[in-house]
Amino acid sequence: MRTFGIRALAGLAGAVALHLAAGAAFAQQQLDLPRPSPNAWVSQMVGVTKISITYSRPGVKGRKIWGELVPYGEVWRSGANENTTITFSTPVKVEGHELPAGTYGFQTLPTQGDWTIIFSKDANEWGAFSYKQADDALQYDKNQTNAPRWALQTTFYWEQTFPPKAETVVEHRYKPSVGTSVQTALGSPDAVKEDWYEDYVEKYCLDKEFLTAVERARSEAKGQYGAPYSEQRIEYILSTGANWAGPIKEFRLVVDKGDADSLVSFCGDDVKKISPTRFEMKMTDFTPEDDFAVLILKKLPKQ
Repeated sequence: MRTFGIRALAGLAGAVALHLAAGAAFAQQQLDLPRPSPNAWVSQMVGVTKISITYSRPGVKGRKIWGELVPYGEVWRSGANENTTITFSTPVKVEGHELPAGTYGFQTLPTQGDWTIIFSKDANEWGAFSYKQADDALQYDKNQTNAPRWALQTTFYWEQTFPPKAETVVEHRYKPSVGTSVQTALGSPDAVKEDWYEDYVEKYCLDKEFLTAVERARSEAKGQYGAPYSEQRIEYILSTGANWAGPIKEFRLVVDKGDADSLVSFCGDDVKKISPTRFEMKMTDFTPEDDFAVLILKKLPKQ
């Protein structure tokens, strides 16, 4: 794939933001450590209804689950920690039963035969320890083939069939992984000798113009090591788009920066500058071969 390296006087803003807090400010906050059963969320638009599930993900960890860790014949919270909840943005029908819009506790009663599915009006209880049948908004039995497929760590998901010959729009939003370095090593006299240098050049399409600008900044600052910039590295997953049955009909990606005195480089085809800080890449019948990586060098304040 042909690559295109671009240098701009711009910085990290818009879709991606990084905030560094001082140690004193951090000390005032309570550190929220990861749980053994991490929190998870999943949402899906089904017709005009948004369905959201909030839960915690217990792991198997070599244990026998059904009939032991999760006893048969006892109401289970369908997850771990707090109550698993399900939210409907509009009134819905579940297996022919009507449910008003709202948030419900989502619990199950596992058996070796049919499972009982429970939507409870009490969405705030801890687990299912204080479950009361009087709080049920809906309860019905379902064949165990619909039980959670719990092989490693429990995950809620659903399948959806799209109507034929109808336009389908798939929109994917997530927070990208952001890596940082207090000061870049690019521009230092020995950088080209380092093992990581060629990987950087290839991954971020560092062209001669970009590298010259970095070296000039180091020289002007009379720096002994790298140029007077911090590094911010952002990566987006694109390659999974190649798993579709065909190419993406219309693909559009916009990189939005912001600071006027930063340098940026990334790989792409037919990149166009559409504003002082925004760059657009549009493709038709696009099959991504690689993920997308952006390198931003943000100018350090003068000492």
